[in-house]
Amino acid sequence: MSHLEREHGISRRTLQRARAKLARLGLIEHVSFLNARYGGQHGWKLSSRMSTALRQLADRIDDWRRDMRPERREKDERLVGVLA
Repeated sequence: MSHLEREHGISRRTLQRARAKLARLGLIEHVSFLNARYGGQHGWKLSSRMSTALRQLADRIDDWRRDMRPERREKDERLVGVLA
C-alpha cells in the first residue's frame, strides 16, 4: 500500500480506515494465500456484493429521476441555473 500512499498523498491510517469500512459493508473481501482459487495470491478483492450494490444504486437514481415531481424538478433547475 505504500505506493498508494506516495502516489495519492494519502496516509496509511486513512487507507486502513477506508479498507476496514469497505470490508464491514461487505464491498471488499480478503483473499488468503491458502485459497487455491487465486493461485496463492493474497490481499483484497471486490466482492460480488459490490456490483450488486452499484446496480441497486443506479436503479434507485433512475427511479428518483423518473419519479421526480414537477415542482422539485423546477427547483433543481433553478439551483443549477444559479450555480452555472
